[in-house]
Amino acid sequence: MFKLSILTYPVRRVGSCTNAAGVVLDTAWDMTNVMVHGVSIWPTNFIACASCTNVACATRFDANGAPAGGDYSWDAGDGTIVSNLSTIASNNSSVWIVFPNPGDTQIVGVDYGPVPCSATSTGLVAKSELTNIKFNHDTSSSTDDAINIRQNYNTAYDISNGEWVTGGANLPVCYTMNRTVTIKSRFTVEPSSVTSAVIWAVSTNSGSSLGDVISTNVSFLGGVSSPEYVTFRVSGTTPNHIQMTTNDVWQWKMQNINGSGSAVCNMNASGVHTVYTIMAEPVSPWDNTAGSQKNAWTAVLDYSCYWATNATDAGNAVGKITTGAYSGFGKSYDGGQTHTSGNTCQLSTMLKESKVDCRDMSATVQLFTEILGVVGVQVLRVDGIFITKPILAIGTTTWDPTTWNFHQFGWYNGSVYDACLELKQSAPYVPVGDNRDGNYTTNLFDSGYWLPETPFSITNFE
Repeated sequence: MFKLSILTYPVRRVGSCTNAAGVVLDTAWDMTNVMVHGVSIWPTNFIACASCTNVACATRFDANGAPAGGDYSWDAGDGTIVSNLSTIASNNSSVWIVFPNPGDTQIVGVDYGPVPCSATSTGLVAKSELTNIKFNHDTSSSTDDAINIRQNYNTAYDISNGEWVTGGANLPVCYTMNRTVTIKSRFTVEPSSVTSAVIWAVSTNSGSSLGDVISTNVSFLGGVSSPEYVTFRVSGTTPNHIQMTTNDVWQWKMQNINGSGSAVCNMNASGVHTVYTIMAEPVSPWDNTAGSQKNAWTAVLDYSCYWATNATDAGNAVGKITTGAYSGFGKSYDGGQTHTSGNTCQLSTMLKESKVDCRDMSATVQLFTEILGVVGVQVLRVDGIFITKPILAIGTTTWDPTTWNFHQFGWYNGSVYDACLELKQSAPYVPVGDNRDGNYTTNLFDSGYWLPETPFSITNFE
């Protein structure tokens, strides 16, 4: 929020004025720097912010060449003091005043006594504010805006008024990599006589996901931006890698009010915005159709974008998801229970509970990678019965052999991605890109039956 004063200068001269040297000043009017008996009104276009504590906040009257010990007064042109002008400081050389209320129009007289010399200026006090931002302003496409997301299976985000509302909603947003994007923003202004301004925003934090907002001439009608939501282009592109940032802040700015050439003024800031960046639109069984319960869940994006931070290609993303899920999911192995059966995963329940088995972790590799837009991740089951070599199962602290009726893991590009365990106690590693019938089998299988099935996909979750 800010207050601005747009000053115009219908100048009047009363009587014959002379400066300290006795020179008559009856032709000394300069519309860009109004001089009255050596007194200048400065600047010709000034903006007063809501909290006025410095030079940028007030009109200054300079007594250039006026005699020392002079007396200044401010009136409305009829000799009465204007009571709602605030004098911040004064001395023999300058005086600072502020127009205090939005919508006020003041005729400010400057008198230097005892000579009856005065100048007048009209000050219009205005207030403007950013009220809403729509990041996902076209839910049918993500070509140049954010994708459709929701919190989880049961909880959608209401973005009808935008993801960011001043004093209200501040919802996360998600973009795909390397995109030029637009946003739509809404503004209000008082009084309604303000009809236009140039508006833009500056990104205030390094390492954020979105660049500056490019300046646009905004029209106002009846105190509201017209059209109500104005399209702005964001400079640069979205990041070229997967990430999640929680430090995006835009400082909104305005200038050239009503084409007056007025100087730059800070408006309110928006943020802090949470921004996810993924490789491409999520792939099936995720669904980017607006309103689907299988829109990307932020409950999953929080994990996926963190685990796969800085990944730029699919193989790297699958590997990072696998190792991240093993070490950072907060789950522990329990072969006696599961949230995944066949091609269905009870993902909501799994996220809430602490125990998982190999089927759950294979589903995690697939679903948490596909939400990032990676295509081709599946799961593969090996039937037994077989005895393993010592393994360190997820969430456990001891290396032990075990007997399994079967085992299931993530499968991508003909290789094993197993987030359920570490192998090879002498040099522990999470299997990422392992050869199923080579290194992986050598380090996992001890004896029994090793019967790989055909890879398949988790096709349903809730």
